[in-house]
Amino acid sequence: MRVANTYQSNLPAGGASLPKEVSQLFELLNIPQIRLGRGTTSTARNAIDSRLALAKWAIDVKIAPSVNAKKITGLKGTFGIQIQTGNLARLALDFLKMQYLFDKGRISLAILVLPTKVVADQIGSNIANFEKAIDDMNLFEHQIKVPFLLIGIE
Repeated sequence: MRVANTYQSNLPAGGASLPKEVSQLFELLNIPQIRLGRGTTSTARNAIDSRLALAKWAIDVKIAPSVNAKKITGLKGTFGIQIQTGNLARLALDFLKMQYLFDKGRISLAILVLPTKVVADQIGSNIANFEKAIDDMNLFEHQIKVPFLLIGIE
């Protein structure tokens, strides 16, 4: 598994570089011994969670204090990360969770990690993917205000 592509939205103009905690994610997501495909997403997610935990990211973070609150994959400082290798319908919820955290002042940057379309098709049918996330982000540009970094993995 490796980072194949990135896309940024709503980041400040001027081309400021990504914070160290965020740029380190590219190294954390490079796991050559894992090949994404059908039946491998749990292994990949567990490996990513372990690497994030070692890098001092809080894992499985509730977005609100209620018992049934939704969660994101991780949080470090004001950076939220969500790994999405599941159904395409979950993508809208991922955007909403990150927007909610931004609106509450808990994050300043949302990071969404998804397989590329080619890899998503190998995982299964109707799987969330990097290219679809970009399309949706552009479609809902007036609703999604949180600064976003999308990372496509393969």
